[in-house]
Amino acid sequence: MGYLVKLLDSNEYFIPSEDGDVTTTADRGLARQIGVFGSYDEANDTAQTFSKDMILDRDYSIEKI
Repeated sequence: MGYLVKLLDSNEYFIPSEDGDVTTTADRGLARQIGVFGSYDEANDTAQTFSKDMILDRDYSIEKI
């Protein structure tokens, strides 16, 4: 079990980039393969680090998978 972060305006998911940062993909399957966060808090903290202006359920959602 884990969590995905989805950006609501673009329908894209967070995945790790090659340099260790965060990038996005529209491919949910790829996000399920490499973009799963181990906890809700980790997913939320990553979203807040990505952009402090983002608000949960307005700008992004966290999906339990």
